[in-house]
Amino acid sequence: LNKYIFFLLLLAFVLLNTIIGNKGGIYILISLILIVVIQLRARLKLKINTIVKLFAVLIIAFYLFAFASYNRDNYFLRQAPNESYTSIAISFFSLKNSKMTEQTKGRIFDRIGYLDTVAEFIKYCDKYNKIINIPYYFKSIIDQLTPGFNIFSTPKASNVLYCIYNDLYIPNKIEIFQDRNYHSDIFTLYGEFYILFHKYFALIICFIISYLFKKIYLSINSKNEFLNYLYKSLVLYFFSGVFLDSFGLDWSIVRVIQCIICLNMLIIIYKLKVTTHSK
Repeated sequence: LNKYIFFLLLLAFVLLNTIIGNKGGIYILISLILIVVIQLRARLKLKINTIVKLFAVLIIAFYLFAFASYNRDNYFLRQAPNESYTSIAISFFSLKNSKMTEQTKGRIFDRIGYLDTVAEFIKYCDKYNKIINIPYYFKSIIDQLTPGFNIFSTPKASNVLYCIYNDLYIPNKIEIFQDRNYHSDIFTLYGEFYILFHKYFALIICFIISYLFKKIYLSINSKNEFLNYLYKSLVLYFFSGVFLDSFGLDWSIVRVIQCIICLNMLIIIYKLKVTTHSK
C-alpha cells in the first residue's frame, strides 16, 4: 500500500507542477531521486526494461513540457484569466502534432543552450551588471521575503533579463505581474559570478564555494540516521539544484531560506512523532 501511495504522490507532484506552468516537473523529480540514490550509496543498474521505461518517461516528459509551456503562454496571453484547465488542455491537444513538436523542440534546445548564457554574460558584462550586483540583489531579497508587501518593489534579476536583451526599461515588481509579462532565465553559477566578482576571479570563487559545500557535506554526522540523510540530501540539493543551476543569487538565497524554514518545521513534526511513539 505504501508503494502505491508513494507513486501517487510522485505523480501528483509532476502533474501539479505541469498545471501551474512549471516545465521541469519530471526533471526536478529525477534530480531528487538521484540525490536519494547517492545518499543510500546504491548502484544504478540499467537493465533493458529500465531503458525502455526511461524512453517512455522521455516521451511523457516531452508532452508534459509542451503542455506546461502552452499553459504558461496561455495564462499570460488570454483575456479570461479564469479559463479552466480543461479548456486549455482541449485547446492544446487540438494543435497539429507537427506544430506542437516544432515549438517544443525550439524551447528544449533553448534549455540545452544554457552555456550560451555564460558566453552572453562574458561578452556583454557591462550591460548585465545593471541587475547583477549586490545592491540590486539586496533589494530583491528583501522584497521576496516581506509577506504581502514590497519595500523596494524590485523584481528578481532573472525576471528582468529580457529587458537587458532588448534594451528595454526595467519594470518594477508590480508592473511585471500587472502586465502579465513574467519571464525568467537561468544565469548559471559561473556566468553570474563572472560579473559579480570581476571577471576571471570568479573561477576562484566557484572553487571556494564548491570546497565549502564538500566540507559541509562531509562534516554532517547526525546520530539519527534519518536526519543524517536529510541534511546531506539538502546540501546536495542546494549545490546542484540551487547554485549550479542558478537563476540569480537573489533567487537562490531566498530558496535556501524557505527550505531551511520548511525543514525546521518538518524536523519538529518528526521529533514529536518519534517522541510520541517512544512513550
